[in-house]
Amino acid sequence: GIHCQCNAVKLCHWLPFSLYLLEDPSSANEYHIYFPSMKLHNRHILVTGASSGIGAATASLLASKGNSLLLLSRDESKLSSIANELRVRFNVHVDILAQDVADTSQLRQRLSEYINIKPIDAAIINHGISQYGRVSHSKWEDLEPIVPVNLIGAIAAAHAVLPFMIERRQGSIIFISSILG
Repeated sequence: GIHCQCNAVKLCHWLPFSLYLLEDPSSANEYHIYFPSMKLHNRHILVTGASSGIGAATASLLASKGNSLLLLSRDESKLSSIANELRVRFNVHVDILAQDVADTSQLRQRLSEYINIKPIDAAIINHGISQYGRVSHSKWEDLEPIVPVNLIGAIAAAHAVLPFMIERRQGSIIFISSILG
C-alpha cells in the first residue's frame, strides 16, 4: 500500500476488497488510491477519467505495480502527458483513447475494437462530471450532461468490456463514483 500521513476515506466496503481514497493534506488536490487486498499486478487495465484526480492517481498506482494501461478521457493532451509520465517513471506500456463517454455508440465501438486486439483484465470505471452549488441556482445546460456521462457512460463502458471478459472467463470491473460526480 501507499504510506502517507493522510485522511483515509473508505470508498467501497461491499466489495470483496477495500478501496480507499487517501487525500494528502500537505498537497492540494493530491489523491492516492489504495487497493489493500486486490491482486492487480502485471495486468492490462482500462482506467476511465484518467486525465486528472482519482483517475490519474489510480493510473499511477496501477503503473507502479507493473500493469499496462489503457487510459480513457476526453482530454487527449492531458492523457498524452500522463501516459508519457507513466511510461518514463514506471517503464510500462500505456495506450490512450481520447473519447467522450457521453457518445456511448462511439465509446462502445472504440473500446470493442481495442479489446479485440488487446484484451483487458480489469476496467476501473471512474469518469464523472459535476456541478457545484445549488441545483435551484444552476443552469439546466450545466446539469443536463451529468446523467449521460456519470451513469449512462459508465454503463456503456462496462457493457463494452463485459462480453470480452465473459468470453475469456476472467476480468474485473470496478466502478468509482462520488456524490459530486
